[in-house]
Amino acid sequence: MPGPGGSREEDRLRLAGHWLLHALDPALRDALIDRFQIEEVPAGSSFLEEGQPNSRLFVILKGAVSVKLPKGARRVSEVKLATLKAGDIFGEYSLFDGEPVSATVYAAEPTRVAALARSSLDSFVERHNEGGRRLYESIVRVLVRRLRAKDAELDIVTIG
Repeated sequence: MPGPGGSREEDRLRLAGHWLLHALDPALRDALIDRFQIEEVPAGSSFLEEGQPNSRLFVILKGAVSVKLPKGARRVSEVKLATLKAGDIFGEYSLFDGEPVSATVYAAEPTRVAALARSSLDSFVERHNEGGRRLYESIVRVLVRRLRAKDAELDIVTIG
């Protein structure tokens, strides 16, 4: 699926070298890469909206996204949570717990992502038990890193 941000072969190479898929056997990694859909999103367009359902895991191939809590009835101003760049993932919270998306994610610049649908992930895990376990372990590491970073932020706020 070539596009202005790169070719399908470039996308495959980026995914093959990505830390999320690194622990997989090369044949399994290639089988999983075939399940990703590539998307080009212009700056300012959203991927996910707070409160909406999500059934995909996203890997940023090029560009950057901003993660925010938008101003709303319960929030007096927008809260910027993070800027994610090439190599980062997002969408994992709602993908795994089935709850609505907890933050809005939009392209901070023209962005190219690889998206993996929950149904594709589930069928991969069912067919490749060991590969699925390794993939889940990689995603859990992301969640743990993010929790530890938030814990450190809270320590600074509380102590500082």
